[in-house]
Amino acid sequence: MSGKRGVPKVLWAAGIIMYLQAVTSMYVASVQLGEVMRQVRGGEELSGLTYLAFVLDPVVAVLLAVAATALITSQRSVVRLFAIILEAVGIAEAAINLFSGRLQPMLAIVIALVVIGLLLAPNIRGASYDTR
Repeated sequence: MSGKRGVPKVLWAAGIIMYLQAVTSMYVASVQLGEVMRQVRGGEELSGLTYLAFVLDPVVAVLLAVAATALITSQRSVVRLFAIILEAVGIAEAAINLFSGRLQPMLAIVIALVVIGLLLAPNIRGASYDTR
């Protein structure tokens, strides 16, 4: 814990990691936009996985930023549950990207598992904290 009344340090850590995930997700989305545009101009057909990743990355990025903010500012355990579900979606998305032949999503999976571990820490589950 960070003190008697503050947000526990482990939640701060999880929130900061989630903000970084949001930024990298937006970067990946911009790279994918360039890749999609190149494929379309070249007359290539886009796979369903490409479309799915192209749509999911910006959505996940926005949700990660919202969840990180709520995690740090809210006292509700439902926020932690939402963040865990969001990280699980991120793992599924990374697995989809692994099937497209990329290896970078392995790091995303590891980071998501770290965040889930932080959110399930024994000293956090069921804890109430004051953000005043």
